[in-house]
Amino acid sequence: MSTRPRAILDACVLVPFTIRDVLLTAAEDNFYHPLWSTNVLNEMERAIIRIAACTPQQLLHLRKHMNEAFPEALVSGYEPRIPAMTNDPKDRHVLAAAVHSSAGIIVTENLRHFTQSTTTPHHVVAMSVDNFLCDLLDFDPERFVAMLVALSRERRGGDIIMLLERIYPIAPRVARLVAFYLDISAPGRQG
Repeated sequence: MSTRPRAILDACVLVPFTIRDVLLTAAEDNFYHPLWSTNVLNEMERAIIRIAACTPQQLLHLRKHMNEAFPEALVSGYEPRIPAMTNDPKDRHVLAAAVHSSAGIIVTENLRHFTQSTTTPHHVVAMSVDNFLCDLLDFDPERFVAMLVALSRERRGGDIIMLLERIYPIAPRVARLVAFYLDISAPGRQG
Protein backbone atom coordinates (compact mmCIF):
# COMPACT_ATOMS: atom_id res chain seq x y z
CA MET A 1 0.00 0.00 0.00
CA SER A 2 2.36 2.72 -1.16
CA THR A 3 -0.54 5.03 -2.01
CA ARG A 4 -3.73 5.37 -0.08
CA PRO A 5 -6.37 2.95 -1.34
CA ARG A 6 -9.65 4.45 -2.53
CA ALA A 7 -12.66 2.83 -0.88
CA ILE A 8 -16.38 3.34 -1.37
CA LEU A 9 -18.17 3.07 1.97
CA ASP A 10 -21.55 1.39 1.56
CA ALA A 11 -24.43 2.77 3.62
CA CYS A 12 -24.57 -0.29 5.86
CA VAL A 13 -21.09 0.44 7.24
CA LEU A 14 -21.93 4.10 7.89
CA VAL A 15 -24.97 3.37 10.05
CA PRO A 16 -23.36 1.92 13.21
CA PHE A 17 -21.93 4.96 15.03
CA THR A 18 -18.75 3.35 16.35
CA ILE A 19 -17.82 1.69 13.05
CA ARG A 20 -18.52 4.94 11.16
CA ASP A 21 -16.36 6.79 13.70
CA VAL A 22 -13.47 4.33 13.27
CA LEU A 23 -13.72 4.37 9.45
CA LEU A 24 -13.81 8.17 9.25
CA THR A 25 -11.01 8.56 11.79
CA ALA A 26 -8.84 6.14 9.80
CA ALA A 27 -9.54 8.26 6.72
CA GLU A 28 -8.64 11.44 8.61
CA ASP A 29 -5.36 9.75 9.56
CA ASN A 30 -4.66 9.04 5.87
CA PHE A 31 -4.98 5.25 5.97
CA TYR A 32 -7.26 5.39 2.92
CA HIS A 33 -9.28 7.78 0.75
CA PRO A 34 -13.03 7.48 1.59
CA LEU A 35 -15.71 7.78 -1.06
CA TRP A 36 -19.51 7.77 -1.06
CA SER A 37 -22.39 9.01 -3.19
CA THR A 38 -25.54 10.97 -2.52
CA ASN A 39 -27.45 7.67 -2.85
CA VAL A 40 -25.24 6.07 -0.19
CA LEU A 41 -25.75 9.02 2.17
CA ASN A 42 -29.52 8.92 1.56
CA GLU A 43 -29.58 5.19 2.37
CA MET A 44 -27.50 5.84 5.50
CA GLU A 45 -29.97 8.49 6.65
CA ARG A 46 -33.02 6.27 6.04
CA ALA A 47 -31.43 3.43 8.01
CA ILE A 48 -30.45 5.69 10.92
CA ILE A 49 -33.97 7.15 11.02
CA ARG A 50 -35.44 3.61 11.07
CA ILE A 51 -33.44 2.74 14.16
CA ALA A 52 -34.13 6.17 15.69
CA ALA A 53 -30.44 6.77 16.34
CA CYS A 54 -30.46 10.47 15.41
CA THR A 55 -32.81 13.41 15.01
CA PRO A 56 -33.20 14.92 11.53
CA GLN A 57 -31.07 17.88 12.66
CA GLN A 58 -28.31 15.54 13.83
CA LEU A 59 -28.42 13.70 10.49
CA LEU A 60 -28.16 16.97 8.60
CA HIS A 61 -25.15 17.91 10.74
CA LEU A 62 -23.57 14.46 10.23
CA ARG A 63 -23.94 14.60 6.46
CA LYS A 64 -22.63 18.18 6.31
CA HIS A 65 -19.68 17.29 8.55
CA MET A 66 -18.78 14.23 6.45
CA ASN A 67 -18.84 16.20 3.20
CA GLU A 68 -16.89 19.11 4.69
CA ALA A 69 -14.28 16.86 6.32
CA PHE A 70 -13.82 14.91 3.07
CA PRO A 71 -14.66 17.30 0.22
CA GLU A 72 -13.34 14.88 -2.40
CA ALA A 73 -15.35 11.93 -1.08
CA LEU A 74 -18.63 12.67 -2.83
CA VAL A 75 -18.78 10.76 -6.13
CA SER A 76 -21.08 12.13 -8.80
CA GLY A 77 -21.63 11.44 -12.49
CA TYR A 78 -21.68 7.65 -12.04
CA GLU A 79 -25.38 7.21 -12.86
CA PRO A 80 -24.89 6.35 -16.58
CA ARG A 81 -22.78 3.37 -15.49
CA ILE A 82 -25.53 1.80 -13.34
CA PRO A 83 -27.26 -0.17 -16.16
CA ALA A 84 -23.97 -1.92 -17.02
CA MET A 85 -23.52 -3.28 -13.49
CA THR A 86 -24.57 -6.91 -12.95
CA ASN A 87 -24.48 -7.15 -9.16
CA ASP A 88 -27.61 -7.03 -6.96
CA PRO A 89 -29.95 -4.39 -8.45
CA LYS A 90 -30.32 -2.60 -5.08
CA ASP A 91 -26.57 -1.97 -4.93
CA ARG A 92 -25.68 -1.37 -8.57
CA HIS A 93 -25.33 2.32 -7.80
CA VAL A 94 -22.55 1.51 -5.28
CA LEU A 95 -20.54 -0.55 -7.78
CA ALA A 96 -21.12 2.09 -10.47
CA ALA A 97 -19.78 4.78 -8.12
CA ALA A 98 -16.75 2.61 -7.34
CA VAL A 99 -16.00 2.08 -11.03
CA HIS A 100 -16.56 5.75 -11.89
CA SER A 101 -14.25 6.96 -9.08
CA SER A 102 -11.56 4.32 -9.69
CA ALA A 103 -12.09 2.91 -6.20
CA GLY A 104 -10.59 -0.52 -5.86
CA ILE A 105 -12.56 -1.40 -2.74
CA ILE A 106 -16.17 -1.41 -1.61
CA VAL A 107 -16.47 -1.67 2.16
CA THR A 108 -19.78 -3.37 2.90
CA GLU A 109 -21.48 -5.92 5.06
CA ASN A 110 -23.67 -6.93 2.11
CA LEU A 111 -21.03 -9.05 0.43
CA ARG A 112 -23.66 -11.19 -1.26
CA HIS A 113 -24.67 -8.07 -3.25
CA PHE A 114 -21.13 -7.77 -4.62
CA THR A 115 -20.02 -11.20 -5.76
CA GLN A 116 -16.54 -11.65 -7.12
CA SER A 117 -17.94 -12.42 -10.58
CA THR A 118 -19.65 -9.00 -10.68
CA THR A 119 -16.84 -6.90 -9.20
CA THR A 120 -13.64 -8.45 -10.60
CA PRO A 121 -14.27 -7.35 -14.22
CA HIS A 122 -14.23 -3.77 -12.89
CA HIS A 123 -11.06 -4.28 -10.80
CA VAL A 124 -13.04 -3.80 -7.61
CA VAL A 125 -13.07 -6.01 -4.52
CA ALA A 126 -15.84 -6.02 -1.93
CA MET A 127 -14.60 -6.34 1.65
CA SER A 128 -16.27 -6.61 5.03
CA VAL A 129 -15.48 -3.91 7.56
CA ASP A 130 -13.50 -6.46 9.55
CA ASN A 131 -11.28 -7.44 6.59
CA PHE A 132 -10.83 -3.81 5.56
CA LEU A 133 -9.81 -2.71 9.05
CA CYS A 134 -7.49 -5.71 9.36
CA ASP A 135 -5.79 -4.64 6.13
CA LEU A 136 -5.35 -1.12 7.53
CA LEU A 137 -3.96 -2.60 10.75
CA ASP A 138 -1.56 -4.83 8.79
CA PHE A 139 -0.31 -1.84 6.81
CA ASP A 140 0.88 0.06 9.89
CA PRO A 141 0.00 -1.70 13.18
CA GLU A 142 1.55 0.82 15.54
CA ARG A 143 -0.09 3.81 13.88
CA PHE A 144 -3.46 2.04 13.57
CA VAL A 145 -3.51 1.01 17.24
CA ALA A 146 -2.39 4.51 18.27
CA MET A 147 -5.27 5.92 16.21
CA LEU A 148 -7.78 3.71 18.06
CA VAL A 149 -6.31 4.60 21.45
CA ALA A 150 -6.50 8.31 20.57
CA LEU A 151 -10.08 7.87 19.32
CA SER A 152 -11.07 6.16 22.56
CA ARG A 153 -9.53 9.05 24.55
CA GLU A 154 -11.14 11.77 22.45
CA ARG A 155 -14.61 10.35 22.05
CA ARG A 156 -15.05 7.54 24.54
CA GLY A 157 -13.58 8.87 27.76
CA GLY A 158 -10.28 7.05 27.38
CA ASP A 159 -11.55 3.48 27.57
CA ILE A 160 -10.00 1.49 24.73
CA ILE A 161 -11.62 -1.70 26.04
CA MET A 162 -15.08 -0.14 25.68
CA LEU A 163 -14.25 0.95 22.13
CA LEU A 164 -13.06 -2.55 21.22
CA GLU A 165 -16.21 -4.08 22.74
CA ARG A 166 -18.32 -1.80 20.55
CA ILE A 167 -16.29 -2.68 17.45
CA TYR A 168 -16.36 -6.42 18.20
CA PRO A 169 -19.89 -7.34 16.94
CA ILE A 170 -19.11 -6.12 13.42
CA ALA A 171 -15.32 -6.40 13.32
CA PRO A 172 -14.30 -9.17 15.74
CA ARG A 173 -10.93 -10.00 14.15
CA VAL A 174 -9.63 -6.46 14.26
CA ALA A 175 -10.92 -6.00 17.83
CA ARG A 176 -9.06 -9.15 18.92
CA LEU A 177 -5.88 -8.18 17.06
CA VAL A 178 -5.83 -4.72 18.63
CA ALA A 179 -6.47 -6.23 22.07
CA PHE A 180 -3.62 -8.68 21.48
CA TYR A 181 -1.34 -5.86 20.35
CA LEU A 182 -2.20 -3.86 23.50
CA ASP A 183 -1.89 -6.99 25.68
CA ILE A 184 -5.40 -6.62 27.10
CA SER A 185 -8.29 -9.06 27.34
CA ALA A 186 -9.88 -9.55 23.95
CA PRO A 187 -13.56 -8.71 23.45
CA GLY A 188 -15.79 -11.74 23.13
CA ARG A 189 -13.55 -13.92 25.25
CA GLN A 190 -15.49 -15.82 27.89
CA GLY A 191 -14.50 -15.54 31.52
